[in-house]
Amino acid sequence: MQEYDFGTLDMYSIYEITMRWSENAKGGDIFSFIACNPDAALGLYAGESCDEEGGQALHRSWKSWTDLADIAYCRMLTPQKLDDKKVRISFCRLNEESFHREKGENPKERYGRGSLFWRIKKGEEPIFHHYFRQALRRVSLEERREILDLGIHRGDEFLFMRSILTDELFRQKKFTGVDHSASATEEARRKLPSDNVDIVESDIGEFIAKERRRYDLVVSIGTLQSGSVDLKRTLMDIVQRLLDENGALLLAFPNLRWIDGEMSYGAVAPNYPHSELSIVIKDIYWIKKYLQQHRFRVSITGREYLFLCATAIRKKR
Repeated sequence: MQEYDFGTLDMYSIYEITMRWSENAKGGDIFSFIACNPDAALGLYAGESCDEEGGQALHRSWKSWTDLADIAYCRMLTPQKLDDKKVRISFCRLNEESFHREKGENPKERYGRGSLFWRIKKGEEPIFHHYFRQALRRVSLEERREILDLGIHRGDEFLFMRSILTDELFRQKKFTGVDHSASATEEARRKLPSDNVDIVESDIGEFIAKERRRYDLVVSIGTLQSGSVDLKRTLMDIVQRLLDENGALLLAFPNLRWIDGEMSYGAVAPNYPHSELSIVIKDIYWIKKYLQQHRFRVSITGREYLFLCATAIRKKR
């Protein structure tokens, strides 16, 4: 197996070599190279000389290498220190397994127990955890009393909220979660056996059509862009039929793929061989414009998940 020395190469050359290997590699194949030890030159920017004498060896941080691994559909394995100035880094090509390709006999159980999606715990990923926590702060979770989650799955978002609220504040609120998967809602009830948590097995459209209660916070993580949901119609129904006049909305749109145990940046749309953002940008722009027309203050943050937070501009008494 050929081992490259990336210590003196520019990123153009490194990228070409790595991507050429990745395109021909199979899941589990290993690609190794020698690089400058990032710990020996802290504070330098990528491409700066990491030689004290100003030689040809070029610095790149651990983050630069993990970013390259992600772009190349790889995981970075534990590096091997060769000496104080050099390390051996290895990339392992990911297997192209993804829950996006699973269909199954029952569409309502596509993300249910036993699926690849069931294994995913978004809150355990630092990037999701950070931006979701920020988003809940923006919509003033502590002040909300009636909280609805559309697409609750097995209850992870409510468990996340419980972890950042005091026991007293959690008990003061009423939580309602909706999902069409029987196995997921069963798991959510098991994990959240509380009098103030109601888990409903239902399609989102059917629930909205029947529901008469108003909520001061509506949450939906990675659900409204599902192929079975009419995003614009559903968003309008949420605002007009479910949301309190001083309520808030927290939506998240996936910009990633879950592959072989990894959260890989950039969603790949149908008929595109690469990450394509125009669909999600178009949807988010439409939602933001619609909400602003209905007197909401809107902000958008995030990375692998794009979080849209909207709070009603309170009417003067």
